[in-house]
Amino acid sequence: MKINLIIAILFIYGIVSFRNEGNVDRNADGEYLKEKIGDQIQFPKNANVIYADNFLYDSTSAFNFPVKIITYIDFGCGYCHNELIELQNFLNNFKKDKVGLIVYGYTETGLSGYYAFISNYPDFAFPIFADIKKEYLKINDIGINDRNLQTFLIDNKNVIRLVGNPITNEKINNLYISEIQKMISNQ
Repeated sequence: MKINLIIAILFIYGIVSFRNEGNVDRNADGEYLKEKIGDQIQFPKNANVIYADNFLYDSTSAFNFPVKIITYIDFGCGYCHNELIELQNFLNNFKKDKVGLIVYGYTETGLSGYYAFISNYPDFAFPIFADIKKEYLKINDIGINDRNLQTFLIDNKNVIRLVGNPITNEKINNLYISEIQKMISNQ
């Protein structure tokens, strides 16, 4: 009887822990978020650059925007592909020469995951940096495995201003819009 009770308690604890682990609507005041604000993003030098058919920005111009959103995704994840398109659409709220998108990503399937994305989305405007060895995560000390916390708003010096995915969290979305407007008006 005691064993069954202990197993039931552990089972319930496991379910609650698992549910909280994947919670998309995280509090913007979390310790990880506080730690990353003010860090300067470093870019790996060995990432392969992949372009969709109708790209608008080359790999150099992507880094020259005064305000940038940088995200790191798994190109083997179909849902992540949709989020990437939504991020590009999110940029339509701002002048095209003011806010850019930098995409680093990896996939367990090699380059085929990247090519699957660009074949499905030939109008994706920004370059994709294929980070096969996950160097971006290592040099920026991004150890958290939550895709919602691998997107950053950075300034013209590549300093992190906000952490979080504006597509999956309305609070973060509003913070991004407000902060981007401030950053643009201060130039």
